[in-house]
Amino acid sequence: MNIFFIGVVVSILVYIVVGIWAGRSVKDVNDYYVSGRNAPTILIAGTLFASMLSVNGFMGDQGWCYSGNITTLVLLNSMCAMGYIAGPLMFGRYLRRSECTTMPEYFGARYCDLKNRRVAGIITAVSLTAYLLSCITGVGILMQELGL
Repeated sequence: MNIFFIGVVVSILVYIVVGIWAGRSVKDVNDYYVSGRNAPTILIAGTLFASMLSVNGFMGDQGWCYSGNITTLVLLNSMCAMGYIAGPLMFGRYLRRSECTTMPEYFGARYCDLKNRRVAGIITAVSLTAYLLSCITGVGILMQELGL
């Protein structure tokens, strides 16, 4: 057992405690997804920023860079940043007006077509799977180099 393992265990325990504490105020789906549609702009921007600088930004990309792939860091982070900027600018007001909580729900309601909703759901699932695999691979490289 080393300091890294202890840090991981402590952080997981903190996340569980905060999750249980924050979960008590969630009453329905709107509270869970969009904070009851009452979240201030700074909170929304903060969650987007935190998403971008999550495991991928702090550990995954660094693992890739350490193994010699510096272009991965530049490419992935610039693409993520553009997505976080372009997405809200292009779709934010329409999502707000439609009162949909997810992109697949929005495309299904916007085009009144279940097929569009399914395609948007598949794209979302594939994108999140690729993101997860990238994070896992990068963290694996980093942990291997650290000898853990």
